[in-house]
Amino acid sequence: MSEIVRSELRGRVRWVTLDNPEKKNALDRAAMAALGDSFRASDADDDTRVVVLTGAGKAFCTGADLMAAQKSLRPEGAAPKSEAGSGSDDSEFNATIRALWNCRKPVIAAVNGIAAGFGCSLVLASDVRIASSAARLSLVFVKRGLALDGGASFFLPRLAGLNGLEMALNGDVVSAEEAARLGLVNRAAPAQDVESADTLQSEPESISPAADESAAPPPKKSAGGIEYRSGGVGKEERDGLLLVTKRYTLKVVLAAKGDRAFVFDAKIRILDASGKAIVEADGAGPLFFANLPAGKYKVVATAYGQTKEQSVTVTAGKQTPISFTW
Repeated sequence: MSEIVRSELRGRVRWVTLDNPEKKNALDRAAMAALGDSFRASDADDDTRVVVLTGAGKAFCTGADLMAAQKSLRPEGAAPKSEAGSGSDDSEFNATIRALWNCRKPVIAAVNGIAAGFGCSLVLASDVRIASSAARLSLVFVKRGLALDGGASFFLPRLAGLNGLEMALNGDVVSAEEAARLGLVNRAAPAQDVESADTLQSEPESISPAADESAAPPPKKSAGGIEYRSGGVGKEERDGLLLVTKRYTLKVVLAAKGDRAFVFDAKIRILDASGKAIVEADGAGPLFFANLPAGKYKVVATAYGQTKEQSVTVTAGKQTPISFTW
C-alpha cells in the first residue's frame, strides 16, 4: 500500500487516512490505486463493519497530485504538459470511486478540512458525510479547464438537486455550513470533534444489526421470494436504510428535476430475462433496493405519469446502482 494511504482497524471500524499533509493530501497514482484497494479490502474483511475516510493534518484531500503526474508522464528533459493534459488516468479515478461505491460496508467521510477536485468527489460518493466547521468543499475542475470527474456529475445532483449546479459551474469554495444546507454533507460538527474523532469513534461502533433495522424501513418479499426495501423520506430513515442495504445487489435512485428533487411514490417492476415480473412495488422511492440473483434484468419505473426502463446486469457479491430522473 502507498505510504500516503494508511489503513488501521480500531475495533470494528476501519480508518483510512490520507497522509500527505505537505501537499494537502493530494493523491499520486500509487496512492489512488492504494485507496481503491483499501475499499475493496474493507468490503471483503468480515472484521470491518464501517469505514471512516479522513485526511491527516488540516486538509481532507485536494485531489490528484498534478505535479507528480506530470513528472511520471514526461520524459526527462521534455517540456511540461498543461494541467488539462495531465493527471491520473480516467480509469484510476473511476476505479477508486467504483470501489468506494461498491463497498458493502458503510463509508463515512470525516471531512476535516479542504476537499477539492477529486477529494470533493470522494466526499460526495460516501454514504455518510460529516464535515468539521473548518471543512471546505470545491469542485475546482472548471477552474482547471476540466470536466467534473470522480463521479461528481452523478452524485452532486442527487444530493443537492439543481442547487448544486452553481458549485459545479463556478468552482467556488463552499463552507461546511453551506454544504450542510445544500445536503452535500449530513451535518457540520465542531472542528475539534471531527479532528479528534470524538463524534466518530463512538457512532460507528454503536451500529448493530438491531439498530440498523430499527432505523430503516422493514424489508418486503415479492411473490417470487425476492427481498426488497424502499424508503428514505426522513434523514434517520435514509441513513438507516443505507446502513443495512449494502448487501443488496441492486440499488435504484429515484430523482426528479427542480424543487421536487426526489421521487417518493413510484411504481417499480423488475423483469427477469424471460420478461416475467419478479418484483412489483408501489410507493417506492427515493431509494429502492432489491436482492436479485446474478443475471440480466429490466427495471421499469413509473412516476408522474411517465414510465422509464433500464436494462441492468447484476453480479453476485456486488451492488449495482442505477438511477431514474423525471
